[in-house]
Amino acid sequence: MTKAALAGLTRGLARDLAPRGITVNVIQPGPTATDINDNDEMRARIRPLLAIGRLGEDTEVASLVAYLARPEASFVTGSAITIDGGYLSGEKCRARDVEPAVQQFWRVALRNRASSGERQRRHR
Repeated sequence: MTKAALAGLTRGLARDLAPRGITVNVIQPGPTATDINDNDEMRARIRPLLAIGRLGEDTEVASLVAYLARPEASFVTGSAITIDGGYLSGEKCRARDVEPAVQQFWRVALRNRASSGERQRRHR
């Protein structure tokens, strides 16, 4: 499902569930430091694409989720919330630079994911 489709689904569900006091939001995280992208070379390539110059932490995304679950966030519904550190707003975000860097990021991420899965299979 695309981001646009998720945003549309979120708005529809928010409208339908609001009378029951249920809020519905979608969180769109950007590059986040995880075991999938723990390669220093890949992080070095993606860092210049981020306005804040670093990958997000899983705890930062979790904090947003925790906030949305609190009563104080009861007015936030039907929202697509991007938490990406200004992804594609960094110093190297000229059009000619972005696409190759993004493609390289995903190539390395998928390769790391595949090798991680292979290691897990060998340890079983």
